[in-house]
Amino acid sequence: MNTKLYFLIAWIFILIGIAIRFYFQFISWTFNGDEINLGINIIEKSFRELLLPLERGQSAPPLFLLLMKFFSLFGKPELTLKILTFITSSLTLPLFYKIIKRKKEKIYLLALGLLCFSPFVITNSLTLKQYSFDLFFIVLGFIIINYKRSSYTLIIFSILFCLCSNIGPFFCLSSIILILNQANFSRFNRFHLRSILFLAVGPIVYFIYFIYFINQEGADELRAFMQDYWEEAFAPLNLDFIKWYLIRVKGLGFYFFTSYLLIDIFLLLISFIGIVANLIEKNKNEIIHKILKNYLIIISIHLVLSSLKLYPFSDRLYLYLAPFLYISLTKGILTCLNIFNSSLLKKKIKLKYRFHYISFILLIIMIYQIPYKDNDVKNTISEIRKYNDDIYITQKSKASISLWFELTKDRNVQEILEKSNILDIEVLPEKNAVILSRQQLKFGHQKETSLPEIEIQFLLSEKKIKLVQTFIGYKLYIFKP
Repeated sequence: MNTKLYFLIAWIFILIGIAIRFYFQFISWTFNGDEINLGINIIEKSFRELLLPLERGQSAPPLFLLLMKFFSLFGKPELTLKILTFITSSLTLPLFYKIIKRKKEKIYLLALGLLCFSPFVITNSLTLKQYSFDLFFIVLGFIIINYKRSSYTLIIFSILFCLCSNIGPFFCLSSIILILNQANFSRFNRFHLRSILFLAVGPIVYFIYFIYFINQEGADELRAFMQDYWEEAFAPLNLDFIKWYLIRVKGLGFYFFTSYLLIDIFLLLISFIGIVANLIEKNKNEIIHKILKNYLIIISIHLVLSSLKLYPFSDRLYLYLAPFLYISLTKGILTCLNIFNSSLLKKKIKLKYRFHYISFILLIIMIYQIPYKDNDVKNTISEIRKYNDDIYITQKSKASISLWFELTKDRNVQEILEKSNILDIEVLPEKNAVILSRQQLKFGHQKETSLPEIEIQFLLSEKKIKLVQTFIGYKLYIFKP
């Protein structure tokens, strides 16, 4: 593959990735419950109040909240709150390309393709949370650390990263460790000292804000709520740690590769081969080698904090690991092919290099699945309004839809809430009616993660209702007396 074709394919990937993000962020858009609760905090609170413990069990980095508040002041909040995460999610793609294009092996287009099209990355990087900032700043950080390290750049970057993302302090600390390792102490000079001091500014500012935050009213209650909510995401310090780590590893494969059957485990094994191959590589100054070493330190810090119940290690919170896993997978595939080619050459057989391109095309097709958020109220309400029958909704449905209305002030939602009745199996409708129930979905290829609500299960067993339409997070039934 020549350079021009490589450049063309890379930018096709990037532009399609941005187009997919635009579609799901501004055309087929929705909010999940967490986003709604955080969005209401952002809209209702002042800039100063956003620096204090939030309500509704929500928490986010201070500068992220202030930026979101600023954008919410222009136009409809349900749309303006989506702008910044769309920008950071989209900008991550060309930044990542800047890193992988320095590799002579064109198979690294696979890593770019996975980052562009992964449904897990798309969904969570567009969420009204700081996860998009985690991913954007860590990719930007690798570029700054490896290509440009001016004084002002490092200071500004470290402050922005640490105040916009909880991963910022992890990155700055790991980069400091790598600088010390690179200098070997005996060759430590003024340049290394400056870099360390400038990178340390961000974590220091973050720590000062953290001390201020935990001493505010409501901080203890919020911390207790978070520790209870994320209980399973904290690494245990007993014999259960092996099971916990195995579940986390399985989760990494499921979310980032979203594959059928056990293919995700197979891809994780190849990724592990890529990590090992990278660590034993002779060229220690090569950028991919530095990035993966940096990631390993960051993951170690994250796991230590998880065991101390200071920062959970779970699905959307490790979105920032996407470049690490996709680069490792690509490196692993390349290593396996090189080993295979070496054994074939002894038998005078040569495996064509085109297999590399076939492999990444098949992988992209294999992992592709439409991104979604499990709360498609907008389309659900739009369909319900087409029915002239009486409308009944379950308690769970009403709670979710009411929360949506609280953020969006959508008149169509308000109309349905006012004209609908709460479903009660003790007092069933006396004529034809439509019933809306809440049924949450899970990420991946399996469609349902929960059974229908109790009332719905009863009516189904009595054959009094019939499913007519399924939405993301909701199901619509027809009732016939």
